[in-house]
Amino acid sequence: MTALADPMPPRSARLLPEREAMMRDKYACVDDWHRELLDEVEAQRNDALVVLRRAEKAERERDELEVTRLVLIDQREKYFVAFSQAEAERVELVAKLNTPEIEDFARGVELESVHQRERWGSEHDGGKTPADWFWLVGYLAGKALHAVVAGHADKAKHHMITTAAALCNWHAALLGKTSMRPGIAEPQEMGEGP
Repeated sequence: MTALADPMPPRSARLLPEREAMMRDKYACVDDWHRELLDEVEAQRNDALVVLRRAEKAERERDELEVTRLVLIDQREKYFVAFSQAEAERVELVAKLNTPEIEDFARGVELESVHQRERWGSEHDGGKTPADWFWLVGYLAGKALHAVVAGHADKAKHHMITTAAALCNWHAALLGKTSMRPGIAEPQEMGEGP
């Protein structure tokens, strides 16, 4: 038996040249659309990379700021500790200065004279007359006398040291080395107050 030839040519052979051109144009449009889509995706990817780089930079800056913040906190704590130590030392020195020494006479006079200058010093006052100093020394010596008579030995020792410190400050005033004033108020005008 002889094979009969297929009366229909294959499909590709059946396409008309116009149809073939149209299909090529159609797929060319798809390729253009695909290229545009790829270009858009590429642009979005580039934009995302820019945003990512900015975010990474911001994160690095944030980390640097955090490190700086931690360094500043550490420095602040060190300064606080140093300040606290200095303040504790100052309080201790002020307490020593304001605590009368009554057993070691020379040391007591030294501390008391500094205490008197700190408490009653006056930069604007040129000092008082020698009579004012004499009155102060007499007053303090009188307090020592009354404390001894009353039987208060510690008070008497303290007043003796304050008297000697006042003499020390009078001596310094004569040398021009102190601004302490004896604590005597200016005389009142006639007719004022008691």
